[in-house]
Amino acid sequence: MKKILSLLLAGLMMFALAGSTLAVGSTAFDNDLGAIYETIYGENWFYWYLVNGGKFPTISPLDPVDPGMSVVPEKMVPTSQTAKCPLVDCQKTGKVYLSIVNSTTYEAYVDCPEHSWGKLTGSILPGTATTYTISTSAGLGGSISLSVDNTFGTATVKKGDDVVVSIIPDYGYVVEAVYLNGYYIGKMESFELNDIHANYSIRAIFRRVDITRKYTITASSTGEGNVYAVVNGKSAGKFTSLTGTYADIVTLRFTPTSKNYKVESVTINGQSIGAVSFYEVGRLAADMTVSAKFVWDCPYTDIAKEHMAAVEYVTEIDVMGSPNLHFNTDKFMGKNTVSVRSMACYLAELADVSDKLNSVADRIAWATEKGLIGDKEDLSVSTTWTRACDMLAVYVRNLEKDGNVVFKDLVNAESAYAIANSMDLVTEASYKADGKICRYDMAEICYAIALLETK
Repeated sequence: MKKILSLLLAGLMMFALAGSTLAVGSTAFDNDLGAIYETIYGENWFYWYLVNGGKFPTISPLDPVDPGMSVVPEKMVPTSQTAKCPLVDCQKTGKVYLSIVNSTTYEAYVDCPEHSWGKLTGSILPGTATTYTISTSAGLGGSISLSVDNTFGTATVKKGDDVVVSIIPDYGYVVEAVYLNGYYIGKMESFELNDIHANYSIRAIFRRVDITRKYTITASSTGEGNVYAVVNGKSAGKFTSLTGTYADIVTLRFTPTSKNYKVESVTINGQSIGAVSFYEVGRLAADMTVSAKFVWDCPYTDIAKEHMAAVEYVTEIDVMGSPNLHFNTDKFMGKNTVSVRSMACYLAELADVSDKLNSVADRIAWATEKGLIGDKEDLSVSTTWTRACDMLAVYVRNLEKDGNVVFKDLVNAESAYAIANSMDLVTEASYKADGKICRYDMAEICYAIALLETK
């Protein structure tokens, strides 16, 4: 059950002082922010402000106010009012601040320059209106539509209703300004009035545009994905820069490069519009900058965060996946140990950029030929760190030889330990301990190889 408590601050507050009276007049907030908030957000704005930590929504009116909510004690809001100090013998005047005690009582403080704060008390009275009016006024070049029945631009709504407001420019026009109860709120083409508990007037102004002028959309992306455009119903493909006119209707699509990636965020002209998959630009009326960020949508449920990048790498290049293709396919099983055979196969697959190694036998034969493993070596045993470093050393030197390159981080690394240490895979202590490597370790080895830079 929604509960809404209204403060009748306009014309209802009289503060009795010793020997003097603070007459509030038509509103307690003339010529300051209080008047703006009361006009736009309704009479209970002050209570809402206090119980929500001094914050307001940017467009929509107040959220439902529950009198049972905890308040912010001693949160004082300055008003434009002044009053005499409540002390009988003091003739000083000071600015009035409002605070709140609970759902039924507020306090007013006079900031006396001599005696500091003097306190006054009053009551919060509930509002009684059950219906409110929304009136609209559109300038030349467009119209305003409400999501409720309205006649001649005016609608009567019930207290607590939600209304969607659509600002619709005619062809050749754009929205120049939208005003809510006389206050500018932006150039948006739609917004919502939620939990209505005040009368509203909405005004929209439109601006004519040059329909022949060319505008540019500049697009960028980070991560595994791209920005695509559809212009006038036809695909314009992936792009970084696109030119069009007002006559063109443009839709942007944000598409990951594979199923394991997703949109994390999209910004239009520096403003976030969320993790959306498309955006309707509509008709071009200005230059636009678009940026999309894509992140890995991890298919596993058991990945430790510190290994996420390495697991992403070996998964996406199809070197290491779930060890069981029929059961527990949402598990990477990173702590499971790795046999010598498995490590040889992973490294062979990592080097097989031409997809010539199609079976385990092919990969073992390749690893044997390159000297990673011996002809009669027991491949079923678990790989220890010393054995893994030996295989890694042979592997990277083969990569240098076959590719006619030199890895600059490994120039001065002679031993197997020195090579692995230069790649930040082992420390002297972990090398001497010679523990068994696990699938996480194997993923990190593959990832470290991918990060090697050549001279």
